[in-house]
Amino acid sequence: MAFFGLTSLGPQNTFQHAARSDDRSYLHLFSVTDFKLAYDQLLEERRTAAADDDDDDDGDETTSRRVVVGMRRSDVPQLLEIVYRGPAPVRDTARVTAALLSGLTATTTSGAAGHSCDDDDVEIQWSRVETELSALLTRSRHAAQMSSSSSKTTYSSYDDYRDASHRHVRIDKNPRDLLRSPLTSGQEFGWKVDEFRKEDFGWGKKSCPETRYANDVVKSGIIL
Repeated sequence: MAFFGLTSLGPQNTFQHAARSDDRSYLHLFSVTDFKLAYDQLLEERRTAAADDDDDDDGDETTSRRVVVGMRRSDVPQLLEIVYRGPAPVRDTARVTAALLSGLTATTTSGAAGHSCDDDDVEIQWSRVETELSALLTRSRHAAQMSSSSSKTTYSSYDDYRDASHRHVRIDKNPRDLLRSPLTSGQEFGWKVDEFRKEDFGWGKKSCPETRYANDVVKSGIIL
């Protein structure tokens, strides 16, 4: 919420903000259905663009109409941008690109198979994208479960959480022990204590020489 000065609600893109402080992947937060919806939207945009190009080339009889049957290698950043609803982390973009190019049997616009996946004209159909993404998402979820160790768990059950809330028992873990980076702008203050300097705080204004002189005169008893 950058408009109207509403900057206290946190960073504009939480994925990009978190990517600056760690190298984790966030693919496990999405499902194959999310990518399917993004894939259909991407194909619809490509077909619309292809139809507009064909309308411009109607005067050229040697130009055949293009039939869009899949996404291209260069469409991966746009696909992830639709899924993430904004720019995706570079790490996730590289992982999806590598997964789609690894052992793919792609189909070209003319329907011929067996072309090199390094060719950007090769179109990848959803059946192959679904297979590769399902395996990649499964590996991402497994890695996320392994990285989130039990030591980061605050409560083991809802009953423990409820009892601690009623008794006003403070948890024995600080936010820095549970999170790798601040989730809100309010948590950024005091997140790293060693980064604060004395001049960062609003210390009270010191008395000017004239004020100190007047105080000394009053203390001396000259002016009652």
